[in-house]
Amino acid sequence: AAALDRPGALAESPRIALDTPSLKGSIALKGGRLDDVVLKGYRETTDANSPNIVLLSPASAPDPYFADWGWVPAAGTEIKLPDAQTVWTADKDKLTPETPVTLSWDNGQGFTFQRRFAVDNRYMVTVTQRVLRTAPGEPVTLHPYELVTRTNTPHTLGYYILHEGGRSEEHTSEL
Repeated sequence: AAALDRPGALAESPRIALDTPSLKGSIALKGGRLDDVVLKGYRETTDANSPNIVLLSPASAPDPYFADWGWVPAAGTEIKLPDAQTVWTADKDKLTPETPVTLSWDNGQGFTFQRRFAVDNRYMVTVTQRVLRTAPGEPVTLHPYELVTRTNTPHTLGYYILHEGGRSEEHTSEL
């Protein structure tokens, strides 16, 4: 399918605003992704009227680049997990350095999944995932993951990229 323009791609999901002294953008409630980040203090060129640099964009935008989180069940585990089509509920309508935002989703099987987004005054976004058991049952093992996805080749000015992305630690949780 043809990519939407950036405003069209942003309009595909309800959103939680992101606003710091250094960043602006939003979190998509559909999928719970961080897929809209613009650097306030940096422009595409030295021209003062040049657009601000877009760091992250939704999957259906012309240059998709986004951060995603989730869980993978252990072998043999049957549990409904959130995915790219899941619509999350937010406890606030804006993420700022003073107000973290928690997204929640109930799978209807006795588990509530949460993603807490916090941001500092500069550029650091921290996402903490939790799974809450809301009904008794057999233990379930889930493996959390985080993934930064880019499906195009970045525009460069004669340099090579050795590594692009964040640092991850593997965690396993038994509920």
